[in-house]
Amino acid sequence: MRMETYENMDFRPEESPVSRQPERSRLFCTFGIKQIAYPEEEIREYMTYKFARQAALQLQYNRWSDTVGFIDEPANQSFNEFVRQKDTIERWRLTDEHLCLSLGILPDEVNNRRWKPVNQFWLDLQPDFQTQVRESFGHDERVWLGTGQNVPAGICR
Repeated sequence: MRMETYENMDFRPEESPVSRQPERSRLFCTFGIKQIAYPEEEIREYMTYKFARQAALQLQYNRWSDTVGFIDEPANQSFNEFVRQKDTIERWRLTDEHLCLSLGILPDEVNNRRWKPVNQFWLDLQPDFQTQVRESFGHDERVWLGTGQNVPAGICR
């Protein structure tokens, strides 16, 4: 191994006697340091662990702190009250009107101007059904419900 030093103004890095690869630089006065190695695998494992832990804490507790990220303790919050609030139920479209389809759920239904409440829809549809049923049975002496005629109890014609 050649013994050039920084004092000899040789700026080439020292080479390994076996592989002839540069090991240390004389420019930075790195006395005794043969090689700078970064633990890339350990860094990758640490970062993977930190991201996975943050994701698990978000899924489990969903409690954020600006200083450390997600915290591993549950938030002191009443979810029962939150779910029962009127604006939450309306935003989630779980009101009785939404469940009965009196109000639309999908964006196309909400924007549809022809959408009617369920009671109005059936009231508008009922006369067409009555006409269709009466025409299919013909004109005989039957008394139909909804015609305004009083039918004594127990009598069917």
